[in-house]
Amino acid sequence: YDTQYDVPSGFIPDESKAIQVHTVGLQFKPIPNVVLKADYRNRSAKEGKIADELNLGIGYVF
Repeated sequence: YDTQYDVPSGFIPDESKAIQVHTVGLQFKPIPNVVLKADYRNRSAKEGKIADELNLGIGYVF
């Protein structure tokens, strides 16, 4: 995504806002009512450095 793709005339786009994201995720159901989830997001910007993300979650159906 690029939040600076189109800016009003007179403004200069900030290239560090042009970000590319790749996401990979897994889920595991140890029992029918419980799910364990994980996803990894590799994020890169045209300019500058941006941190990657690791998200973990648990779900329960009652």
